[in-house]
Amino acid sequence: MWEAVDALGSAGSALLAATAAFVAYRLYKVESERDRRAEMQLVRQQAASVGVWIRNDVDALDRDEDEPEPTPEPEVTFVVANMSTLPIYRLSVHFNRGLDRVQLVVTQRDVLLPDERFETQVPTEVDGERRRPVLDFRDNAGAEWRRDSTGYLGPAVEGRVRGFGLEDESADDE
Repeated sequence: MWEAVDALGSAGSALLAATAAFVAYRLYKVESERDRRAEMQLVRQQAASVGVWIRNDVDALDRDEDEPEPTPEPEVTFVVANMSTLPIYRLSVHFNRGLDRVQLVVTQRDVLLPDERFETQVPTEVDGERRRPVLDFRDNAGAEWRRDSTGYLGPAVEGRVRGFGLEDESADDE
């Protein structure tokens, strides 16, 4: 009879040990994911402090209701603001012109210091279509980022960002 009690005790101990191992593994996964997210947030911190937007110099609020809509300007102002405490490097404002065509680079700049703004005129249409300009830049740690005027921020990996289909700068001309 004591052998049966010993066997049940051993089986119960093994079951409890397996349960403890499973709980420890799940806790390790949760903590590892939390650490990974904190590290990614730290990596993105400087890049997230770079803002871009399009400023249309025609203000609709100043118009009378009876006035017709103004015709769109052929150019708008693309503004980049570095609100981080460190400079950013290799700024490039460009347009995506399709998968089989090279990017249309509007302007480039070597460095943008903290609390500094950079403005450039960009066309509202490229190749007869309305297109959104995109900013590529390198943060102080050397990571390359891409940001558009809708606020999207992502790594510029191999010249592409998910959802944009932008070519690598080394793509051949037509």
